[in-house]
Amino acid sequence: MVPERRITSADTDVLTRTLQLAQKAADEAIAEAERKARELVTESEAKAQALVSDAEANARRIAESERRRLEDEIRRLSSARDALVADVDALERFESDYRDRMKGAIQHALTTIESIAVSRAERPDVHEIELPAPVITPDAPTTAVESVPLSDRGDESEASAQHPNEDWS
Repeated sequence: MVPERRITSADTDVLTRTLQLAQKAADEAIAEAERKARELVTESEAKAQALVSDAEANARRIAESERRRLEDEIRRLSSARDALVADVDALERFESDYRDRMKGAIQHALTTIESIAVSRAERPDVHEIELPAPVITPDAPTTAVESVPLSDRGDESEASAQHPNEDWS
């Protein structure tokens, strides 16, 4: 067993001073830790604010760049639209002029045809002739054809007989 030792006032003073020094060291360590924590928080907040500011500036640059690109695209498309509208207008004018020219050409052709028809309406007198009856051979098919004078056929048949490919009506 360990002999008992009596605690003296000198021991108490040493213990008290040791506890006070330990408390002081702990308080200083806590104060230093709190100061360091405040410093880290302040530094982190500054870095966070800097990052946010950089991100906002970057976002503004990107947005401005995109806005300019879109404005350029709108100008390009607007210019293309204007060119296409001009082409459509030119094609519509061309089509209208072409239709007018075609109508004029057709009208001129009809006028020419009508003047030719009027001049042919005054037909000359023609000779009446009698067509001979066809000669039938034993090998030929037997179809009866009668001989009719041209004057008995009428005007239409007469015109057909003279000009089989023309229509005189």
